Amino acid sequence: MIYALDQGGLRIAAEPGLSATCPCCRETVAPRCGELRVWHWAHAAGAECDPWWEPETEWHRSWKRLVPSERSEVVLGEHRADLIASDGAVVELQNSPLSVQELREREAFYGPRMVWLLNGNAFRGNFRVQRTGVGTRFQWAWPRLGWSYARRPVFIHGFSMGDLLKGPNRVTGKVEPRFRPSHESNDVFQIKSVRRRPYVQGTGRIVPLSRFLEWMVGKEEPDPPSEVR
Repeated sequence: MIYALDQGGLRIAAEPGLSATCPCCRETVAPRCGELRVWHWAHAAGAECDPWWEPETEWHRSWKRLVPSERSEVVLGEHRADLIASDGAVVELQNSPLSVQELREREAFYGPRMVWLLNGNAFRGNFRVQRTGVGTRFQWAWPRLGWSYARRPVFIHGFSMGDLLKGPNRVTGKVEPRFRPSHESNDVFQIKSVRRRPYVQGTGRIVPLSRFLEWMVGKEEPDPPSEVR
């Protein structure tokens, strides 16, 4: 966690020597302020109160620091929503794969006003986007299949742009689609429609990172930190 509560109930960031409580379970949390990792608050070993918690990366914390502190790690019932966008939508930051059951549980809990934001760096080489004459399409080789079942909007931060060509398969000799990469994008891609066979593919749209940040943060857009650029 980036924020915890001091004795007066105010949200504070972790610093050496401070004491605070978790805003969700009200148990004591300790500051973790090492030289290698971003400073944060932590529960005692094995005592994390939110069952949906996952180890956070610098990617998570970079996005959380973009919004005002009151819209980051917002307690809703027994869970902490990662972010609240400028229009009130819940934004769940996700780096790890989720099962379909886990995905359904979170979508049911947060309701229709939520979106997923996935860290595409983990599978950037496999998530391929190309513009065609009829729109923008994607292919996802070795996909995290659960995301193709999401009922809430799915955005992916970071992906490979390129062209879809046709050429012979070296093994079978059959003419098949082939992807020729042109560059890696740090914009955001929204999945709009999905087909799961023979592999996950479909249509979507590219959202410029600056526009996505404006929706997340509000009109007064800060410079994104290096991990988000």
